[in-house]
Amino acid sequence: MRTWMLYFLLLFSFSFTEAQQIRSVDICVYGASSGGVIAAYTASRLGKKVVLISESLHPGGLSSGGLGNTDIGNKSAITGLARDFYIRIGRNYGNEEQWIFEPHVAEEIFLDYIKRGRFHVSYNQHLISVKKAGKRIQEIIITSNRDELNGISEIIRAKEFIDCSYEDDLMAMASVSYT
Repeated sequence: MRTWMLYFLLLFSFSFTEAQQIRSVDICVYGASSGGVIAAYTASRLGKKVVLISESLHPGGLSSGGLGNTDIGNKSAITGLARDFYIRIGRNYGNEEQWIFEPHVAEEIFLDYIKRGRFHVSYNQHLISVKKAGKRIQEIIITSNRDELNGISEIIRAKEFIDCSYEDDLMAMASVSYT
């Protein structure tokens, strides 16, 4: 009986270990909000090896999730990749730029940033732990299921982490103080 129990424990531990992948990158962007996609795209274009972690299957956060009416005051204050986004939205509708749009149009543009940036996206992932050395985040563990034993988990090791989640999940789990 003892031998069988030991066998099953070893089998379980090996199968859990094999379910973990380790991914090492320069920059891990946690949260596929609009800012997260653009941060990952920018870092990738600067030659960094990047992974973007998304809790859903749809990159772009609120812009691709239903908030397609931009609250804008001074349009000339919007420059860079943010302006590029609105110009690309406009092209879809036959305009020079567009500030009101359908969510699926925004998602298509974010997917194109991902394609052009050539970085990896881990979709439908949830943060389950953070490992730090002193005050510095060394790695995170994400899983496709909030219950880590039932999902395939992945260890992300990075030189830098950027939290682009709306709720600052990574910062909170890493006990980063902020004001």
